[in-house]
Amino acid sequence: MNLPDQFHPQLQKKLLEARMDSTAQYRLRPDAVESEDSVNAWDPTHCLEVNGSSINEISPLLGAERVVRRAPTLLDGRSQFAISLWRLPEGKRLWDERPGGWPVHFVQAAGSAERMMIEVALDDVSGDWHLYRLGHAESGEGEIEVAEIEWGERTDHVAANEMFDATEAGDIFWHYYENGNVPSKFQLNEIE
Repeated sequence: MNLPDQFHPQLQKKLLEARMDSTAQYRLRPDAVESEDSVNAWDPTHCLEVNGSSINEISPLLGAERVVRRAPTLLDGRSQFAISLWRLPEGKRLWDERPGGWPVHFVQAAGSAERMMIEVALDDVSGDWHLYRLGHAESGEGEIEVAEIEWGERTDHVAANEMFDATEAGDIFWHYYENGNVPSKFQLNEIE
């Protein structure tokens, strides 16, 4: 594994054994450290944005799955009401110049841990960009029920099958992190 040059070898060893905080939420992953042929484990691959203003890089070495799955559980609909996950361009960091105004592709959620809507920006097979709201498969029976999603100062009305909780959102966000798309079991309802 390649650590930044400024780290002394003794410090490198300590870092690899250290817990990143006192509650042991983020431990260095030995499997990421030992893989010499993989991308530098210290380099972040994705960013997580909260409320459209606070952005943090996610490093695979520091428990990315825990960070990504936990993010939707922190939404309260008021002070933390929106999250977005997007992949960094290869070899780029958050502070680098943003070519073409990236991120163009992302998954985002708005609402609270109990009631949120999830949207994803993807290219279709012809390469055209679209923004979709995710939905559970519909039964096709009866009237469409409506759900209220409160986030920040807004309230959106969505079809009830487009409402998710934090556990489902965590699964969707982690799938996006690993695959760059959302699980195929969900409907993609295009937003105009």
